[in-house]
Amino acid sequence: MLPLLQPFSSTPQFAKLIAQIELRLHNEREQAQQQLEALLRTSRAEHDAVGVIAAIEMLSQISYGNARIDLQYEALQMAQSHHLFDAEARLLQLIGKAYYASAQYREAIQSWARCLEVAELSQQYVTWVKAKVGLGQIYDALGDHHSAVKLHREAIARCEHLNDRWLLLQAHINLGVNLHKLRRSDEALDSFNFALDTARELKHADDEAEALMRLGEVHLSRQAFARAMTALDAAGVIAERTGYRWAWAQTLLLRAECLLKMARTNEALQLANQGLIVAEQAGAAHVRMRLLYLLSEICEQIGDLGTALQMQRQGQALDRKINQSTQLAPLEQVAKVAGLLQNSDQILLDLSSDPALEQGDIATLSYQLCLTACKVLNLAQASFWLWNDESLDCQVRTNALGELLKPGPRVAGEAFASLFDNLKSGEMIIAHSAGQHLYTWRWSEYALQAQDIQAILLVPVRLNEEFIAVLAFEHLGQQRNWLRDEIQHAHQLGLLAVRAMAQHRQNLDQQQIARLNTQLIEQNDQLETRVQERTRALSQASQKLIQAEKLAALGHLVAGFAHELNTPLGSILTAATTFSDNSREMNQQLQLGALKKSQVEQYIVEGLQIADLIERNAQRSSDLIRDLRQLSNERSTQAPESIVLATLLGEQVARLDGILRARHITVELAIARDVFLMSFRPELELIFQQLLQNSLLHGFTGAAGGVIQIHAQALHDGRLQIRYQDNGAGVSHELQKKIFEPFYTTQFGQGRSGLGLYQVYSIVHGKLGGEISLRSEVGQGLEITLTLPFEAPMTLA
Repeated sequence: MLPLLQPFSSTPQFAKLIAQIELRLHNEREQAQQQLEALLRTSRAEHDAVGVIAAIEMLSQISYGNARIDLQYEALQMAQSHHLFDAEARLLQLIGKAYYASAQYREAIQSWARCLEVAELSQQYVTWVKAKVGLGQIYDALGDHHSAVKLHREAIARCEHLNDRWLLLQAHINLGVNLHKLRRSDEALDSFNFALDTARELKHADDEAEALMRLGEVHLSRQAFARAMTALDAAGVIAERTGYRWAWAQTLLLRAECLLKMARTNEALQLANQGLIVAEQAGAAHVRMRLLYLLSEICEQIGDLGTALQMQRQGQALDRKINQSTQLAPLEQVAKVAGLLQNSDQILLDLSSDPALEQGDIATLSYQLCLTACKVLNLAQASFWLWNDESLDCQVRTNALGELLKPGPRVAGEAFASLFDNLKSGEMIIAHSAGQHLYTWRWSEYALQAQDIQAILLVPVRLNEEFIAVLAFEHLGQQRNWLRDEIQHAHQLGLLAVRAMAQHRQNLDQQQIARLNTQLIEQNDQLETRVQERTRALSQASQKLIQAEKLAALGHLVAGFAHELNTPLGSILTAATTFSDNSREMNQQLQLGALKKSQVEQYIVEGLQIADLIERNAQRSSDLIRDLRQLSNERSTQAPESIVLATLLGEQVARLDGILRARHITVELAIARDVFLMSFRPELELIFQQLLQNSLLHGFTGAAGGVIQIHAQALHDGRLQIRYQDNGAGVSHELQKKIFEPFYTTQFGQGRSGLGLYQVYSIVHGKLGGEISLRSEVGQGLEITLTLPFEAPMTLA
């Protein structure tokens, strides 16, 4: 299911529903719980993170412990994925509280410590105070009541600055608990009475029940049984009515203790049994343990020794379980020190020094990584995925026994874009509930759920910022709340995967280099024997090729010249033939004596026209022959001379000054006076004469005005670059391919030979030993770049 465009949490109805639930939260817990569970179902279906987080936070105020911890981790992963730091801090505080209620103190300390960090960063000072209070409760549970009192007083001082009455109430209750255990009963009563007054002021029935229960506990310790029962009876009624099961279970315990001291044994037994049921429902491990010991004592007094022994053993078992959360059993500690029991750190250390990890192929190292993942995190299975063309392909999947399992289907497509983006960035994806995580829920619907994978840790493997693979830690059957140590171990195994993949690539590169070296040696041996033969053959072929190229170039030039010369010569022949025919006809008329004056006049007119035609075509033929002679490398025989480029160009522009002025064309010379060339003056003059004529004849046809710019600059390779630019009509890409060919012109039949730019090209590449290039766009002018040596070669190229 795709997320809705407008989630329910962004609507006014959501805000109204939350306000309604908050009114019931402290007084009608069961009704509030029903509404929140319905909201949670709706928000999950819509993948509405804000709705899910709000519902779970409020449900955690109704009951806590193991009953809510899975939900809290589900909300935590959503807060972290959406970077909701305020919510992350609050949820860490609730998770710490749940672990504390279940007597899992180590996990509670980790959660509250992280909560303090996030709360400081996000300036969630109320949450910070709650975490401080929680750490105080840990000190209380471990018997360090003085440290607990110190922490609670710090929290109270911060509460007063925050002006949060409910938070102040909670801090006073916890302070009173530890003052009571330090036998400072009067101070404890002051704290509890303050909490009671504040709860009634806020109309928080659940907090009122807890304050009354604590007052009853103090009175019980003072042997004031009547006062104790009055307070405890009132607390029990309110706690049962509001659904505050932890306070209700605690109240039943204290009432049973009070009745036992008042020798009302049967009533005490009944309340203790009822309390055991309620404590189980509340997930209150400490209360259950105390009730089991109390039941053992009651059963002993009434003579039921078998039940008393049973209750005593159950209480001791629960007591040991609670104590195991704070420290390892002595035998387990010794076993780990002695190396008889492998821990996760030792397994990772062994893998890091295993040569097979760096010497095996992809399949081997993938298998080794997955098997180690199962051992380190106590997993049923793990998998290794390779990144290939915007998709993830499962390379290997194995279980804890080392058995290969069926690989998962390929993961690809736009639906997984957010998952891929986060993995590419190097971010580990921590999905306590894969079906509800922002980045994995689509994968869960696609494949994970069908494989019974309910929780997953995805550790990206990157080399030099390149994402190449993923190591997946897979938990089956139910949600798994990944602990801080587990995440750290997964990260460490990911680092080992990076090292292994880097070594694998290096091995492949070295093998490839070795193969290439072998091939190169073999080829060099073969080439060495063939080089001399080829050199001789190439030398002979080169000479033949040069002669062939010369003949081909000459043939192309002669063919072009013949084609161009054929037109004027043909016109001359036609005119001469016509004149000859006219003359014979005139002669015949003269011999017959029939010649008329009009015929003579017509003959003269036609003769003049024919003479003009012959003269023009003869001149055209002469010009073609002259242009052809100019292409010869022998047109200039003098040695190179020192030329001031700016002066030479200035002279060329001056010769065309009249035409340039008449057509409003400006020539801009951007050339320093100290730019000298040791080159051939006639050839340079011809080049720039042709370039200027080309702009006038082709670039500015029909244009009113224009600009020609000529720049020169020295290059790092010791040559001079001259850029000739005009802002005329430009040249199309098709014509640019032919522009330097001989006899190519766009003004054929208008007295243009098409040899101008061919002459320029031949001189630049030939006698001057340089290069020429052209760049142009239609309508955007033309740029011709000449790259010439400062000293022209002494011999022709």
